[in-house]
Amino acid sequence: MPRSPKSQGRTGIPLARHSSESDGGLPVSKSLHATGATLALLFAFLLLTPASAQTSKLSLREAIDTALEKNLSLRIVRSDERIASYQLDAAEAVFDPAFTATGGYSDRLSPIGGSELEGAIQNESTAAEVSTGIEADLPTGGSIQLTGDVLDRLETNSQFARLNPEFNSSVNLSVRQPLLRTAGFTYNLAPIRLAELQVDRANLEIFNGVLQVLRDVEQIYWLVVSTDLAVEIAENSIELGEIILEEAVEREKASLGTRVDVLESRASLSETQEALLLARKLHNDAKDLLFKSMGILMEQEPGDLQLEPLPSNSLFFPDPRTSFATALENAPTIQLQLNALRQREIERTRAKNDTLPALDLNATGGYLGRDASQRLAFDRLGEGNGYFWEVLLEFRVPFGRRAEKARYAEALTSLEREQLNTSEVKLDLYTDIRAACREVELARERLRVTAVSRDLNVEKFEQKQSERRSGQATMRDLLEAQEDMEQARLRHLEANVDLLRAIVDLAQLEGSLPHRYGLVFGDGSANPRSLQPANAK
Repeated sequence: MPRSPKSQGRTGIPLARHSSESDGGLPVSKSLHATGATLALLFAFLLLTPASAQTSKLSLREAIDTALEKNLSLRIVRSDERIASYQLDAAEAVFDPAFTATGGYSDRLSPIGGSELEGAIQNESTAAEVSTGIEADLPTGGSIQLTGDVLDRLETNSQFARLNPEFNSSVNLSVRQPLLRTAGFTYNLAPIRLAELQVDRANLEIFNGVLQVLRDVEQIYWLVVSTDLAVEIAENSIELGEIILEEAVEREKASLGTRVDVLESRASLSETQEALLLARKLHNDAKDLLFKSMGILMEQEPGDLQLEPLPSNSLFFPDPRTSFATALENAPTIQLQLNALRQREIERTRAKNDTLPALDLNATGGYLGRDASQRLAFDRLGEGNGYFWEVLLEFRVPFGRRAEKARYAEALTSLEREQLNTSEVKLDLYTDIRAACREVELARERLRVTAVSRDLNVEKFEQKQSERRSGQATMRDLLEAQEDMEQARLRHLEANVDLLRAIVDLAQLEGSLPHRYGLVFGDGSANPRSLQPANAK
């Protein structure tokens, strides 16, 4: 008889899982024992056959650790954090002091003098000057500059020159400080604060990538487990189908059955063999997905894997409010939005300051020295005989200040929009968490219901098998009961995998997936660049 397709999960791959007493497991049909020593020897052979030499063990934690180290998408995201760190260094370097040096030489010959007071018919002079200094921008918005002469020499042919050559020395200090516009630490440290927020944002993007990798690896890991067991179910169905076919042939020989029974059992066996081919293909595809998520598909062939059994989560009862409170503290979606909100607040503060008029204080002063040699000129500086100082106030305000007011209004509107976006992100997150909690509840309830259906269909198959031997049921009835039993098993396993998937999705929304595997941030802070076990030193 025609058989309906295998029950499939949301990925389109038949779902199955390892059996265990804690989670209901895969029941072995009691009727199989009734087939005698042949079936018993068959199961003994399957249980005692050693694993292939190519089989390798891979725990979920090992898969996760490998993915955190080698997943290509995660490595790409980590490069964004390094770029943001370089940009932060560049922003902080604005206040690094700079060394300055200037030097020059001049030679001048004047036309015929217009007065004897020039001291020569044609005044000629040469000058050489070398000066050095240090200058820096201040986080208050001002700047400071300290300069001094290393060499300042003037030589002339004027007979009235008291010192010839003449050496000068000076030490100058200049300070410029805005008093209104662009003044203060808040305004001038804003670029650094914005760069720090970009670093934080890059780290949050890494954390978001980590959560995605953890989610993908675990869900694909259980997908590999389920497709492996789908292969086992198909193989067991083939074994059972071969036994049924053998019985049908024997019954036909004994005139207890018909040729139609043999043809139906053979057709059913052929369809099961086709399902096995598909199950094996899907299992290999799932292994490729797992190794791709781990970042080692091109480095290592998947081969045969020995994986963990599916855990039982039938007693997991999520609470939406508790999950939402956890998400507000950990979820990168919320933290990224708060990061954007803080950026808008900084921009608004700077735009408001830009609406003020410019009022700048400029002050400069220093000591002067002069003598017949450069060393003596330096000595004169300490005597304090020569000095100068100057204080200057500059005021500037544009008429109307329309541009500044427009930019401030734009920054204020952007801040208000970001506040609305924050409320919307929180609302969306709460809605998603409530939906995820309902998915967990639905999957948990499906797990309970399908367990009942699985056990019932196993009993029905055993009953039909017994009735078939006594001639009270047709071959079609037996094959339909076998198909119903297989579908019930797959539905139960699908519900178990769906429950795991729903729990992982909820943990991703909460941002609590690292804690699920005992992982913490490598430096103990909110920097997810490296993850390590919680008990690591």
